[in-house]
Amino acid sequence: MERKLYSKVRFVQDCDDDYNRIDVVFSGLRDGYCEANSQPVIDYLSEWDGDENELTEEKPRIANYDTSYADQNGVYTLLYNSSVGGCFLLYREASEDELTSVAHGHLEYIIDLIPETEDVQDVTIAPKS
Repeated sequence: MERKLYSKVRFVQDCDDDYNRIDVVFSGLRDGYCEANSQPVIDYLSEWDGDENELTEEKPRIANYDTSYADQNGVYTLLYNSSVGGCFLLYREASEDELTSVAHGHLEYIIDLIPETEDVQDVTIAPKS
């Protein structure tokens, strides 16, 4: 079975500097006007999409009762939850580059932790007892 990872692009809470700007754009949607207001928020938050996204195997969520909105291009999903003070979370499925770089990045980290030595005689992994 193919492993699916999700890439968390940006999580915004009511204490963040740009929360009020996002909430003003989004407020028409929350007050029941139209879902078109989610796209400008998705466009704004997607500007943070980059190499430093947090990857997770579980589908992202803020709390039990999130409301989700799909990007018009089908790339991003915006979650909104008003029950925890008002939070927005933008995520997408991880790209192929992110999937391959995860394993590579972890291996590099582990190799960096191994002390260099000239006295290696055997690299056989001992069987479990």
